[in-house]
Amino acid sequence: MKIGLRIVLALVIAGGCAKKTETQQKKEMSKEPVAKRAPEKIIAPRPVEDNPVALEGPYAALVNYDFAKSRAPLSAIEDDIRKAKPAEYSQIEAKLISVLKNSQTTVPGKQFACRMLDRVGGDASVPTLARMLEDQQVSFTARFALERMPSPAAAAALRDELNKAKGPVLVGIISSVGQKHDDQAVGKLQSLAMESDPLVARAAVDALGRTGTASAARALEELQGKAPQSLAAIVAEARITCVRQMPRGEAVEIYKVLTDAKYPQPVRVAALAGWISASNQPEKVKLILLTTEGDDEEMKAAALGNLTPNSNVEARNAVAAAIPNLKPDAQLRLLAVFSDQRDVNLRPTLLRIMAAPGSAEVGASAADALVTHGASEDVPKLVAVATANNQADSAAAKRTLQQMGANGVDEALIALSEKSDTDAKAMIIRTLAARNSKAAVPMLLKLVSGGEAALVGEASTALGVVGGVEHLAALTEIAVNSENGAPRSAAEGAIKAICARTQDKEACAAVILPSLSRATWTIASSAEAM
Repeated sequence: MKIGLRIVLALVIAGGCAKKTETQQKKEMSKEPVAKRAPEKIIAPRPVEDNPVALEGPYAALVNYDFAKSRAPLSAIEDDIRKAKPAEYSQIEAKLISVLKNSQTTVPGKQFACRMLDRVGGDASVPTLARMLEDQQVSFTARFALERMPSPAAAAALRDELNKAKGPVLVGIISSVGQKHDDQAVGKLQSLAMESDPLVARAAVDALGRTGTASAARALEELQGKAPQSLAAIVAEARITCVRQMPRGEAVEIYKVLTDAKYPQPVRVAALAGWISASNQPEKVKLILLTTEGDDEEMKAAALGNLTPNSNVEARNAVAAAIPNLKPDAQLRLLAVFSDQRDVNLRPTLLRIMAAPGSAEVGASAADALVTHGASEDVPKLVAVATANNQADSAAAKRTLQQMGANGVDEALIALSEKSDTDAKAMIIRTLAARNSKAAVPMLLKLVSGGEAALVGEASTALGVVGGVEHLAALTEIAVNSENGAPRSAAEGAIKAICARTQDKEACAAVILPSLSRATWTIASSAEAM
């Protein structure tokens, strides 16, 4: 008993001595001049790691960064990354890892470091980023960094987290796994798709769709029959997303299944568009033609969407060649699609339709399309239609003749007028005027000076449209020298029209005034009107 008391007393005394010694040391230090003391160094808090990378400059400032503070250190780090060569990324990566490991780094500082690591990070960053995945404050920036890294280690870290994370964090991890197209995660994603949490289940289904592999497609097919009704449409949409990323041969069979009427209409429409796009040319053409003759407007639109100007021209030519064999409604739709596509060989189809149109509307549509696809060789056919009794076809043919841009159309019309009857000649003259054909002037002057009486007026009107100051001399001679009242009146009418629309009135006067002494009152009045 006495020995025990002695030991306790000794310990108390020793402790008191120790405290005294410490107190004495503090007193002695307080007596030293301030100048002799070692200056304090401002350094970043020590990172929690065995061999920390020294943080200086903007990287040290990043530890204490907050949104209210200047972004200058952040800009400096971004500038470092922009200037660095890929071989130098590891040095920047090590500093950013050190920032993340530092227990005193702020949340904004960690978030910024993560964002920079998705640009310069590699395998060395993965363990540090993986430890941050369950921290709700920085989980999203950590997973974004891993998501963008091509490293298999990054994919594995995200995949492993599927077994650990919960709630909103898990939903985010699932999304990142989908963005990685990680085929090894398909089994886990499939099981998560059956979770009771609707957000988790939906995220897993979406991730399977983005994975885009054959195993993901099989998993989604299984889920289509097992998932609750509330997920059925989402699973079907995910199947479309998945199959779009697969090889065409594998994709076609899945697209076929998804066009079934039991699936939502948007899924069926997308499946048909994908099926057509992934098929070989004969199958593609067949599907487009069959769908265009169907009754479903949305499916028709999906089929026609495969006939855009940047799609395969051989397939478009094959569809165009088959138009005459379709129902009138389908013909009209396809003619509207191809009418402005100059690279499609549509002309033979248009001529076949015009020879035996399924309806007046189809014939008119074919004539309209010749504006773009017609040739000068088609002028006789169009003139024949334009002078026929069918009003719809006639009006369309006249519009086409007036607007055709093919070479040689004016010359073909002029040549044809020599062989045509009066009605056809009159229509041709009006057409040439509408085309503002200067090449027609010699023919028109000939008609005005002594052509058929029924055509003189038409020629005069046309000259008033296409004629110019350079034609006034010839018209003046006709007006002055003609003994027939009809040619003279026609020439005078053309002179009036040309002078009225010509801005250079002096040029007109220079031609007309010398003839005033021989002119009729009408010609003189034309000059006075200027």
